[in-house]
Amino acid sequence: GEDLKRRWVAVVVLSLVLVFALIPKLVVLPSVTRQIRAELQQEFETTQVEVRLSAPWGWELFFGYLPGLEINMREVMAENLVLSQVDIQGEGIKFEPRTLWQEWSLDYQSAENLEGLVTVNEGDLNTFFWQEVDPNRNLQLEIHPSGMSVIGKLALWNTELDFTLHGLVEIWQQSNLRFVPQNLEVQATRVPPFLLEVFNENYDFILALSVFPYPITISEVLMEEGQMLIKIGVLQ
Repeated sequence: GEDLKRRWVAVVVLSLVLVFALIPKLVVLPSVTRQIRAELQQEFETTQVEVRLSAPWGWELFFGYLPGLEINMREVMAENLVLSQVDIQGEGIKFEPRTLWQEWSLDYQSAENLEGLVTVNEGDLNTFFWQEVDPNRNLQLEIHPSGMSVIGKLALWNTELDFTLHGLVEIWQQSNLRFVPQNLEVQATRVPPFLLEVFNENYDFILALSVFPYPITISEVLMEEGQMLIKIGVLQ
């Protein structure tokens, strides 16, 4: 009887220790995940947010450390530009632990690795371009693997001529994208380079990606048919 009693006490104590050890994993981690999802939904005006936090025991959070993070967002509103997809992955993330206790959120400080991929499609880019630059919708942007084109009409001697301005999308000042004209076609005929200089002054577009909570850098831009993929990282 005494041995059985001791065994039951040992089982109860062990169960309590196990439950206590799992509280961060079962309670704290889901609470922080929900809070981050809610903050992202509010910040970027989207309901399509998935957040996955990787912490084997959950206790890491109390010491201001998160081993892994993955965020996937769709139809993200970033200052009038819709980003069709934003995927972020991080490792070794450090944050202010006091914020965790007070608000169930992560106050980011640094990371071993934190990078993302932003997808902008042609339709959303045109909508943004018309709102910000060309309200009369005289021009249209086309994204293709070799770069980007501006298509429109040119008034010359009471005649409207179709023109296409081909160019490249380049990284400018680390966190911006810039359209750099390369050649101009009027009525499907390539024009002399000196005329291209005139267009360079009027069609020098810059797209700023300063909409994220932390300063970012753009490492690469991949052009595809109808969309561009922008690889970003957080400035440490």
